[in-house]
Amino acid sequence: RRYLDLFFYRKEERLLRQNIRQLSFRVGDQGLKETLELALDLTCTSVRATFGLMVTFHGDENRLMAAYRWNKDVSKISRNVLISDDFQQSDPGNLPEPLEEVTLLIPIYVQGDQTGTILLGPPINSIRYPITEIDRLLDVSDQIGTTIQQVRQGSQLLEQAVHTIQVPKISSLKTTGDLNVQELENALRNLHDFAFLGDSGLAKSKLVTARLPEHNATHLDRGKIVYTLLEEAVTRLKPNKAYPDDIPTREWYPYLILHYAYFEDKLNRDIMSQLYISEGTFNRTRRSAIRSVTRVLVELEKSVG
Repeated sequence: RRYLDLFFYRKEERLLRQNIRQLSFRVGDQGLKETLELALDLTCTSVRATFGLMVTFHGDENRLMAAYRWNKDVSKISRNVLISDDFQQSDPGNLPEPLEEVTLLIPIYVQGDQTGTILLGPPINSIRYPITEIDRLLDVSDQIGTTIQQVRQGSQLLEQAVHTIQVPKISSLKTTGDLNVQELENALRNLHDFAFLGDSGLAKSKLVTARLPEHNATHLDRGKIVYTLLEEAVTRLKPNKAYPDDIPTREWYPYLILHYAYFEDKLNRDIMSQLYISEGTFNRTRRSAIRSVTRVLVELEKSVG
């Protein structure tokens, strides 16, 4: 991993990641809240943020775990404002009070569930953060998520652990119960096992039933149709432009990551090397792409008469 850092990050970026990691190693001695406060202070200073805050989800409560030049109450902010699959840039005034000056929202994920959010004001003497800075901040959010997970797993700090709120499941496929992100990911992980796909919840959807032969259909037939549906849904992630001759641009990442990982069975490290992306970018993009494919299938299911 250290060599990946050397390859993908400039010196100051590597230092930021290294410092955040060192803080995570000290969490057992300092406590989670103090560690997150130090991490946010270091992060905001590094990207020259005018202010920043880190909100974590504790049941129905929004808890301010760290603040940098911020002293406003966040307890009454709607959870919907803080939930996001990926980073969001915002113009001043777009978010409700007291977040009206926030220009960047970065979710914190722990094992696939969003457990909090980092919110930053505009950078000093600028309006928006460049994408290179956002990539650095996304890696920081991944490390913070790892730190929170470590605290959860440590019994001596269990009372300080941040409890994950489950992101609401995407609306249902009525014939199968709810199709959620985890169910779809399980199908992708077993993509070449028609028996597994044929017994999955997706196999009982109207989308699959409509394509079955009229007579003597088996669970393997259902599995093959599920494979085709997944292939078609993933293909919808492709940009409406020709594949680039050189290194693919960011808009190609969602499609290529799912296609390479599940349809071509490429190793994650080989995909990262081919696309010249970090592990954090790979994991975030894959997670977001799977959510998008889930939505596609739900929307298609609703369109079936």
